Amino acid sequence: MTRASIQVERPHRLLPVWALVLATLLVGCIGEEREQQLGDELAAELNLSLPLVSDDAVLFHIAEVGSRIVEVSDRPEQEYTFYLVNSDIVNAFSLPGGHIYLTRALLERTESAAELAGVIAHEVAHVAARHGVRRLEREMRSGSLITAMYEIFLGGEPALLDNPAVRLSEQLGSGLHSRSDEREADRHAVRYLVQAGYSPEAYISFLQTIAEDDEDAPAAAEWFSTHPSTDSRIALAREKIETLEGAVDKERAGSQDDRAAHRAFLVRLSLLPEPLTFSHGR
Repeated sequence: MTRASIQVERPHRLLPVWALVLATLLVGCIGEEREQQLGDELAAELNLSLPLVSDDAVLFHIAEVGSRIVEVSDRPEQEYTFYLVNSDIVNAFSLPGGHIYLTRALLERTESAAELAGVIAHEVAHVAARHGVRRLEREMRSGSLITAMYEIFLGGEPALLDNPAVRLSEQLGSGLHSRSDEREADRHAVRYLVQAGYSPEAYISFLQTIAEDDEDAPAAAEWFSTHPSTDSRIALAREKIETLEGAVDKERAGSQDDRAAHRAFLVRLSLLPEPLTFSHGR
């Protein structure tokens, strides 16, 4: 059975991440085993500089929803680890090897388990389609390898990584994925929601919520700057929902959406220590 981990397992550091990158360059392509190694090494380094939440009740809810999405994804055999970052920045991103990061500010904007599932489904889709790895392979061929590593996988969050011990901020600045990859992830996310028994309309409602926050929350606008426009994403999601209309079980859709459990989750979030406030300027 697919298992979504709620704890960070430190990988055996057989090779530093840059040695793995250089070895990958010599090989010329990134297989699934190498993908896992790179993701584990990047996550291990990144986790040293992030304010990660360790509250088991909060992480359990995320992992429970996430596991339902993983089970219907295109790579259900991949083990996924979900991390919650105690940050006021609205963001989510994924690393190779199934490492998925969600910020507190993003999850505080969800109103149901189905909306949380939509956020997770989008990131799972990126991992399942190997979007970051494919772009890394292209960057390897173009020669901008080292800079590409963190731009590709962590590119949307320079403020979170402004840590002198890691020295990543100067290497960050571009969006995580291409807009075509984002559109593909949106389409897969809607499909995953349907197959997992969540209402696909939740995906649209959450996009609308974030769009409404843009005027008062520049961090949300910053996150969406690397995505297609919200209107186009909503239109694409509606189009995908229509193509799946026959597959949507109206009675089952929403059965996974336990609003009481999600309300308890949001209350638990509010009891965590104050989130770290980061500058949103580049």
